[in-house]
Amino acid sequence: QTTPANSRHSEWYRDMIPGMIPVALLGSTVYLGLQLARAKLSHEKQMAEAQERVSQLEGRLKYLESQIENVSVEVVKLEEKPAKKSWWW
Repeated sequence: QTTPANSRHSEWYRDMIPGMIPVALLGSTVYLGLQLARAKLSHEKQMAEAQERVSQLEGRLKYLESQIENVSVEVVKLEEKPAKKSWWW
């Protein structure tokens, strides 16, 4: 047994819910699209930062390798010099 208040209430839902479904789908689609765009931009930013860090590390590696080569050349030059013989031997 429905009262007039319940029937008006159920009638309002019956009229409104079907119209809300497309709005809810559109809202969800927009939200998910924005989340996807945010994730993509965040990933691109992280990749750019990582690439920059890799470039810095590669530059540091080249510098250190050149320092090792310089030290190696100096060691080779020192080893090439003949040892002085003692005057009493």
